[in-house]
Amino acid sequence: MSTFTWYSCSDNDSGAIAKFDPSQPMSITDFYPDSGGIATPMIISGTNFGADTTGLAVWYVDEDGVRHKGGLVSSNGEKLYCYVPSGLTYKRNIKLEVTRANGSDTIVGSAQRDFKYITQTAVTTIVGTQTTNERATKVGKLLSSDLSAPGYLCIDDQNNIFIVEHRFDDGLGFNLSCKNEKGNDTKGMVLKADLKKDEVSVLQDNTSTKINAPAYSTLEGYEGVYVPDDGGRVYYSLLKNQDYAVKRQQFINPNGYPTLDTKNYKFCFVINKNDQMIYTVMYHGELVRINPKTRKAELLLKRIGKDNGKPGDDGGNDSFCTFSPIQPNRLFIAQTNCHEIWYVDVDQLAGKDSLTYNGEPYAGVAAFGSVNYTEGRGWEDGLLKNAKFNYPRQMTFTSDGKLYIADSGNHCIRMIDTTLGSNARVTTPIGIPGSAGYADGGVELAKFNWPTGVAVSADGSTVYVADMMNQVIRELSIK
Repeated sequence: MSTFTWYSCSDNDSGAIAKFDPSQPMSITDFYPDSGGIATPMIISGTNFGADTTGLAVWYVDEDGVRHKGGLVSSNGEKLYCYVPSGLTYKRNIKLEVTRANGSDTIVGSAQRDFKYITQTAVTTIVGTQTTNERATKVGKLLSSDLSAPGYLCIDDQNNIFIVEHRFDDGLGFNLSCKNEKGNDTKGMVLKADLKKDEVSVLQDNTSTKINAPAYSTLEGYEGVYVPDDGGRVYYSLLKNQDYAVKRQQFINPNGYPTLDTKNYKFCFVINKNDQMIYTVMYHGELVRINPKTRKAELLLKRIGKDNGKPGDDGGNDSFCTFSPIQPNRLFIAQTNCHEIWYVDVDQLAGKDSLTYNGEPYAGVAAFGSVNYTEGRGWEDGLLKNAKFNYPRQMTFTSDGKLYIADSGNHCIRMIDTTLGSNARVTTPIGIPGSAGYADGGVELAKFNWPTGVAVSADGSTVYVADMMNQVIRELSIK
């Protein structure tokens, strides 16, 4: 980041107080530095700013035309002293404007060149010690705990991280045993990482079948963690008001579908904050909604997407879901084995044929029919319809509508700014595609090894990653 010294803004060359003249234009003639990130101090030079900052504002206008108000410190009439605001993440070319309210009018001065915004992204390990060797889970302080198979995450409103450890043996050449503190093999465990107390604790240490991506519900009386189980209708509830005691439950099959759970599995739970229901897309593609109070399930759609993803009679797809904070009823679904992403507006299903409507393709070249899912596997950034993924798994949203995806087979984190509509693109903000490894640091250095889980902090600003094969939890600092 560029540095410079700020001098008193009351001292201009003439020693007189520079007043704004509404009869004269206002202009930006220069600014320094010409690039930077959030909170970078800047000097903007120009004419007719006026020393009185009442009604004066600095604006950073991003590539989408969105205006972000800068942090104005002071003015001496010819120089403004300000800070770069937040909200410009992953933008690049920023236009600068200075405005002054003058009665019912607004006087505008614009820079003739762009400010270059530099997104600062870094990875830090916050839970666990790194290894690629099999080991037993041993809990303690955050950075001295051993995790055996951290697969998926969810976070509560106090920023406690709930970690589902998950035996990984999906036939992809990346196998990892899940072992409890006694060193015994288990299909899954649930841990809680308390960032404030600097401790990791075990909530559930043994399951008979694999458990998958959890969700945290704030529903009154039912607040807690909900964990899907591979076993058909089985899931676990760990309620906060019961000290997260584990309760094994089953949802009630929808009317007319008594065999819904036959050779069928649930890979992800997600909570819709509008209706507080649990949503999941099962292995064979069924979109199911579960009432956590009654355990009754509804079959909303018979199948999401157009391909099963695996050949054979019992073939299907590992599916991972998340709801948009910008369009709260829009459910995004990563179809892992098809290397693509779809979406469904769950509040607009009236009139849709639940047997034939498959949702809408969103990202991944195979989703749009130009190639099959095998040819669509790979890595490619760019337009949604041209992008390629490699076993995308858990997804999460930051509060500004950016979708982060654990692209496990590419060993990196992908991102889509969903607020851009048809102009949205798939990018790779962190990780080196196709290069597995372990390194904390910035974009030039950071490496992952088969990341499978992501979750966002309570305020929607910080992304956490379950780095499966490195057996640690990482934090993304994105500014």
